[in-house]
Amino acid sequence: MAEAANQNGTVLDGIREELPGVWRALPDKGLFFGLLGAWMLLFHFVGNSTFGYIDTPSLFGWLNMAYNAPGSEDGHGNLIPLVVLGLMWWKRERWLNLPKAVWWPGLLGLAAAVVLHVLGYVVQQPKVSVVAFFGGVYALTATVWGWRFAREIIFPFVLFVFSVPLTGHTDALTVPLRHVSTDITVGLVRHGLGIPVLREGSS
Repeated sequence: MAEAANQNGTVLDGIREELPGVWRALPDKGLFFGLLGAWMLLFHFVGNSTFGYIDTPSLFGWLNMAYNAPGSEDGHGNLIPLVVLGLMWWKRERWLNLPKAVWWPGLLGLAAAVVLHVLGYVVQQPKVSVVAFFGGVYALTATVWGWRFAREIIFPFVLFVFSVPLTGHTDALTVPLRHVSTDITVGLVRHGLGIPVLREGSS
């Protein structure tokens, strides 16, 4: 345990040493983080319309409830931003060396994210707004730092799909899969091994 603690300390020390240099090398960070702050404020004050379930207008408050409610299957959502940041840090030298410039077509992606959020808000589907939020962050990244940078970080951003809470909606996928796996198992045992089995239920 002492060895693991020392390794963790070494990693954190390395991050602390390199972070100021990475921060200085990042252009237009004031523009990006200013826009990101405004984007987050939108979803904080006008992000959730399902007041009957959780009394907050904040999409982040709704996500906190979805991730941490008793019996929730979505607790991993708390870790996804850390995983994404970790992957981006791992590849920091590569994306820092990419040419960066404002790319105005990225605003089209931001407009699409706004439309998607409005749709999710109107039909009271916060999950749609979660997709819109992360899609908008990606569009802001492309707008401020260019399409090359956005292309380079697309894999870490795709992982945000696992931030969308699915508790209560997984049966539509898992029940058919259970039926298929049961059919295969019964067929192999009954016809392949010649053992008479009786199927009851889906598993």
